[in-house]
Amino acid sequence: MTLRSLSRRILAVWLPWWATERLTRRRPEARERPFVTVSEVRGRMVVDATNLLARKAGLSPGMPLADARAVEPNMVAAPADPAGDLRALESLGRWAFRFTPRVALSPPDTLFLDVGGCAHLFGGEEALATKVREGLNGFGLASRTALAGTPGAAWALSHYGSNGAGGTTTALPPVAGPDGTKDAPAVVGGGQVKGRVGPLSQPVPVPRELLAEVGVGTRRLGR
Repeated sequence: MTLRSLSRRILAVWLPWWATERLTRRRPEARERPFVTVSEVRGRMVVDATNLLARKAGLSPGMPLADARAVEPNMVAAPADPAGDLRALESLGRWAFRFTPRVALSPPDTLFLDVGGCAHLFGGEEALATKVREGLNGFGLASRTALAGTPGAAWALSHYGSNGAGGTTTALPPVAGPDGTKDAPAVVGGGQVKGRVGPLSQPVPVPRELLAEVGVGTRRLGR
């Protein structure tokens, strides 16, 4: 079987409230209240990220902290920690190796899993995506997942597709290329990735222009 003849499937896993949900384990008072992280921008404190309750209360990233407190006096605030967010995302990526040996990060809040060739081990693509979401839910993390033939398409669907808040998987068929073979993108890292899915171990190039269209920056997560 040639590299081009094996269709690839990319599962994007978006964690919409990542920066706040990961901190609630250490801040139990924030679990039932609007919660935001804040950072200093041009000499003033602004909202960096919110949880779902804060968003429902009308708070949003970029809002001055003073305005946010005026809108929701009962909110909880904590300093933003992008370096900690990234370290925790890397740990979550290592957890995802149980589903596939090819995992990449798209900071600050998205994982890519190349599930082509291994989804059948979990009962199919949708069953695998469900297991991923259930595992994340066990960590107290909300997620939305989407399946597509390229990282860019999967990223866009997970963020903007009509999946519903419950994270229902959107599956797209692999795309036929000009030569009639199925599109075979890989999880990316510096333009290409080395890894194994089944018998494959060759680097697979990924079109940078595709990722540029949706602003996706990724890197491969090594074991």
